Amino acid sequence: MTESFRKYQDDIMVFITAVISLVIVYGYELTHFTMSVDEEFYDNYEQTVALGRWGHALIRKFILPEPYAPFFTTLLSIFFLSLSVVVASKTLKLQTKESVVLALFFVAMPQFAYQMQFSNQSDTVSLGILSSCLATFFFICKPLKKHTFNHTCAFFLLVLSLSIYQSIVVIPLALIIASFLISFERIEVSHILKRTSLLLLFIILSFIAYELISKLFPKSSDAGFNSYYSSQIRWLNQGIYKCLDDVYISVKSFFDGKSPYALNYYMLALLSLPCILFSGVFKQKSLRIILAVALLFLPFSFNLALGGYQPARVLVAMSFSFSLLALVVLRSFDKVKVMVGAGLLLVLCSSANVSRMFYSDYMSQQADIALANKIMNDIHLLYPSYVDGVTPIYFFGGLYRKDAWFIDNAETFGVSFFTWGGGDNKRIRNFMAVNSIARIKTESDINAIRSIFREMKDSPAYPSISAIKMVDGVMAVKLGDPWTAAP
Repeated sequence: MTESFRKYQDDIMVFITAVISLVIVYGYELTHFTMSVDEEFYDNYEQTVALGRWGHALIRKFILPEPYAPFFTTLLSIFFLSLSVVVASKTLKLQTKESVVLALFFVAMPQFAYQMQFSNQSDTVSLGILSSCLATFFFICKPLKKHTFNHTCAFFLLVLSLSIYQSIVVIPLALIIASFLISFERIEVSHILKRTSLLLLFIILSFIAYELISKLFPKSSDAGFNSYYSSQIRWLNQGIYKCLDDVYISVKSFFDGKSPYALNYYMLALLSLPCILFSGVFKQKSLRIILAVALLFLPFSFNLALGGYQPARVLVAMSFSFSLLALVVLRSFDKVKVMVGAGLLLVLCSSANVSRMFYSDYMSQQADIALANKIMNDIHLLYPSYVDGVTPIYFFGGLYRKDAWFIDNAETFGVSFFTWGGGDNKRIRNFMAVNSIARIKTESDINAIRSIFREMKDSPAYPSISAIKMVDGVMAVKLGDPWTAAP
């Protein structure tokens, strides 16, 4: 037992560092479950299959609780992310002090907050990140000629990663670029091109396998396969200059203080560039600058691939790039205490920011629960004949509300279920059901919905009592002016 501990004590130290740091940053979500958009559905199987995330769907269906388990899901996400840091440090053959710095800066860039918000997928996405790290470990540390089995494992791990969340596929590229960048040895351009090309081939083959498997799912699912990212490619329906401008603006926001909330200090990664130039440690400075720039902008690969802005949750390689570039700074000057101190400071800053983000979700949820109860009370008072689960209800129009804790640039954090999508009837009724407020029987007949829009076109919005009206046997609730035309 003692010998085993000694053998893995460095890995255990890195793991514990990552766990403690992640708990500090995501402790509020760990101990106070907050319901966010997409967490109101009990069963996401068909939806995730339709998005091409069949790996997530199968794991949820047969292994992990669907849709999530408060506390446990976040805890499991922390566990998988911590293991990912350990695997990344072993892949790069880092010293213990370097691995600790990697762990701190990985957690300090809280991009995963934008994934952790979605408890219905945060644990599977973190598992996908771990799978991609393991695949890279097998690829980098095991020569292909001698370890064919390991490379086969790497191939299937990449397929698994793609089937959970497609943008995870960028992470292996970040690790292999970093393996060249932080090396003290002389690196040959031909070697970089050979290894990177081979990894890209692995990724392409994995993507082909993923697509082929994806096409099998319509046979067993009513959802059918609809490639989410192919439908998002703006290059197909927007001009090239428009797309390039959108890409430029979306990437520039991370370097001019306009990034999504809590991600502003990604610009600190730029410090790695002068470190390479002015430190006497690294040779081949021009080549390493190119590698550092590639690593710096790698998280935005899907912005370029799809031709514009992507939500922060898509940028899953950002924490890797940030922490790997921090290693460049560490190796440039070997100031371990300074880097550990900086990492701890950023972890505390991230804790404050992320806690505020999740608290904004919590306060929005409380406000939504109060509003939902008030709506149902008003319905029962105005129409005593209403029967829960029998009389159909249709909600329409977006509620305009900005809570005191709402953060303008935090994407979906703090967004009301009654605001989302201009008033999404399906989301609202599921929110009421999952919070045990009411069992809503919805109205799906198009003609009935059109009749509601015509009848209540000029009606005031809720909380006016005129916003609640029985229309042809359907209880209609107008929350605001519709954002879209009647169906």
